[in-house]
Amino acid sequence: MQEFFLAQRPGLSACDRGQLRVISNGRELAARLETEAGRGSWLSRERSVRFDIPPFAYLYGPAHFVQANLFQWRPMLGLLEKALAGTTTGTAADLFCGGGFFTLPLAARCREVLAVENDPGNVAALRANLALNKAGHVRVVQADVLRSELPAAELYVVDPPRGGLSPRLIAALAASAARTVVYFSCDSATFARDLRLFIRHGFKPDDLALLDNFPQSDHFEIFAVLKKKP
Repeated sequence: MQEFFLAQRPGLSACDRGQLRVISNGRELAARLETEAGRGSWLSRERSVRFDIPPFAYLYGPAHFVQANLFQWRPMLGLLEKALAGTTTGTAADLFCGGGFFTLPLAARCREVLAVENDPGNVAALRANLALNKAGHVRVVQADVLRSELPAAELYVVDPPRGGLSPRLIAALAASAARTVVYFSCDSATFARDLRLFIRHGFKPDDLALLDNFPQSDHFEIFAVLKKKP
C-alpha cells in the first residue's frame, strides 16, 4: 500500500499540485487524487478494498488510516489477542481507533466496546466495518480523546499518532478503574516519554514487543501492555 504521492514540478501553479492516495490488497486497488485547490477525482472504479484476516474482515479506502505494512497486520492482532487471553472484561475502550482494526477483536471478547475516533472519514470506515462484521455491541464516539473527557472502561487500547498521548490523558487513564492499558506506538521517542509518565502514575510494563514495519529503516511499531500496580 502506498499512502502518499506528491506530484510537483517547477513552474506549476498551486492548483496543479496534488496528492495521490492509493490502497490495495494485492487484487483490487482504489486510488483518489486530491489537489491543493480542494478538488478530487477517483482514478479507480473501487472506492474501498476488502482485507480478510479471519475471523475479521475490513473495508478501507485510500483516505483511511491503516498500518502500511500489510504483512504485520496478523502479528499485531496476535499481540492484542495474547494480551486479552484469559481476561474477562465487561467494557473496553479503543482510543484513536481509526477504521476499527483493534475494535473488532475487542468486540469478540468484551461485552461492550467504546470506539473513539475523531476523523469523520475514519468514523465512516469504522461504522462500515462494524456492520460488515455484525458487531452490534460497539458504541462509536466521535471525539478528540486528547481534549475530551475519557470514557469509563475496564480496559483501554491506545494507538495514537506519532505525537503520542498527553499528560492529561495519561493522568485520566491512571485515575480510571482500568488495571490494564495496551499501547501501540509508532514513535519510540514519544513512547519513551509516555512510558515514564505511566510509571510515575503507578503502572509497570508487563509485556513489550517490536514489529519491524519497514525493514532496513529505523521505523518500527512498539507494543506494550501496561499494568497498574496493586
